[in-house]
Amino acid sequence: MSLVGRTLGGRYKIVSLLGKGGMGAVYEAEQTDLRRRVAVKVLTRTGDSQDSLRFKQEALAVAGLAHPNIVQVLDWVEGGGDAEPFLVMELLRGRSLASIVREGGKLDPARAVGLVKQVLSALAAAHEARVVHRDVKPENIFVCEGALAYELVKVLDFGLARPLDEERHIARTRVGVAMGTPAYMAPEQARGEGADVRMDVFAAGATLYYALAGRRPFEGKTATELLRAVKHQPPIPLDAVCPELDLELVRVVERSLSKDPKARFASARAFLDALGSPAEPPAPRRKVEAREPAPRVETGATRGAPRKPKPAVVIQPLVAIAPPLAAGMATRARFSDDGESALAVGPAGLARFLVDSGWSARELPRDLAAALVRGFAFGAAGEALVFGERSAWIRASGAYARVALPDDLVVRGAHVDHASHVAFAGSIGDEGVVVDCPPSGAVVHVIGRGIGMHAVSRASGALVACGDRGTLCVIAQGRVHAHVAGKSALRALAPLGDGFVAVGDGGALAWASRATGEALAAATETKLGGDDLVGVRARAKWICAVGAGVHVAPLGALDRPASIASSIAVRDAWLGNGLVRVVLDDAAVLEGTIASGGP
Repeated sequence: MSLVGRTLGGRYKIVSLLGKGGMGAVYEAEQTDLRRRVAVKVLTRTGDSQDSLRFKQEALAVAGLAHPNIVQVLDWVEGGGDAEPFLVMELLRGRSLASIVREGGKLDPARAVGLVKQVLSALAAAHEARVVHRDVKPENIFVCEGALAYELVKVLDFGLARPLDEERHIARTRVGVAMGTPAYMAPEQARGEGADVRMDVFAAGATLYYALAGRRPFEGKTATELLRAVKHQPPIPLDAVCPELDLELVRVVERSLSKDPKARFASARAFLDALGSPAEPPAPRRKVEAREPAPRVETGATRGAPRKPKPAVVIQPLVAIAPPLAAGMATRARFSDDGESALAVGPAGLARFLVDSGWSARELPRDLAAALVRGFAFGAAGEALVFGERSAWIRASGAYARVALPDDLVVRGAHVDHASHVAFAGSIGDEGVVVDCPPSGAVVHVIGRGIGMHAVSRASGALVACGDRGTLCVIAQGRVHAHVAGKSALRALAPLGDGFVAVGDGGALAWASRATGEALAAATETKLGGDDLVGVRARAKWICAVGAGVHVAPLGALDRPASIASSIAVRDAWLGNGLVRVVLDDAAVLEGTIASGGP
């Protein structure tokens, strides 16, 4: 019986059926009190008490595993009477690995290894929490839509998960009874032996084999034949199926599929380490005889056509260092200058990110609702400024203090020197202004009529700002130097060496080599991509700009950035120490390595 239209637990309104499995059905639902979409897994009534216990076991197993590659459990409702027990999880969009391979065939080695490395990272976290999954397979590997330069993997279905500690067993399966999916079972699991982390190592190896080869490592016409092959026959040689693969990768997969658990990798972490970096495809396994290159045939369309330049910088695939919180959670976000923390605000309120501990809720200042927050700024000593259009609050030493603003100032950007010295960019009436607020009192610098100012910072001791109509300005020793670098509105800027860089609409970029009036006069507009740019960071003459994606380039090769497209809005990015970090609108934080000599 379909549950569509019903409301479960008083607050989960079922919207549509997403799929059915052996133990239950999964629905898309609206959580009415928080107005968000979730996935609700409802146990199919079988009358088997073991099914109910395994279903509860899944809730308990996953709820204790906070990892970006494991599906998040949001709620568990026991049910009772005629009410069905159900599990509430984050709603995912995308496809299973099984579906991807069925439709497109075997994957590029770099892609296959990159996906399975995320699976192994999730399994390592589960194993460290003393939980064995026992049903790792391509159908339970979900590849999410909307990631950046990588595909975010979520490991699903912990319904067969089993604690390693005998005292913590829940719905323990009888020894001698095989449970799992035959094609991906370890031999000892097929014999019904007790749980061990190396069962998951075997299953992950079989999954990687499937992704690399487009077929399973064991075959059989029936389940009985398949189990016999798993227990007694070697896997179909991977190098025979995929002779182009690197020999070391083949050996790693073969080791993971060893019949003897002691010959396998001892843990998911060891398997993960053996795979190395997935950034580049493995080199060809065998030498190929040299041949004369085929003659290049030129047509009218290709003759004389310019070749596409290679990127000046390569970003290795991004990995999640903090899981998403909820769609639309981060309507505004900002990294601190050292990249170790960030603030984000959305419908659920204010949250703070720390590299070591992820996201946590933070209080907003009084009288500033989440919907009114326009942005953030950070000081060198950890001060955090939160501002709206008409108000600003600075947090230092664990408390907020309101910043006194000039009357009628509309704030669009801010900068913090320290708790008692801040600056703002915006407008008063129809005049664009930069407002310097030292302890002695606010000083308003008028930039021009009809020119809204969007961002302000400090470079070489001077205030620098950017705004509409390609306007750049430097304010030093009380004097305002303004210059029109182009025609596009410039909406964000960042210090760069002794100067600064600004970006804006249509991919516009303007750069001043020094924060002086003379250097400012030489600044001209160029383009970094074609999308509107709303944020920028710079380090050692490298630029990281945020728009419909993230664009990273050295200043001398702006026409060849490494551009990371995204179907999820990017809220901010940070650049430094050879890394790039981004925060998305669902509050996921991603990190990648700049591979060609980045800052």
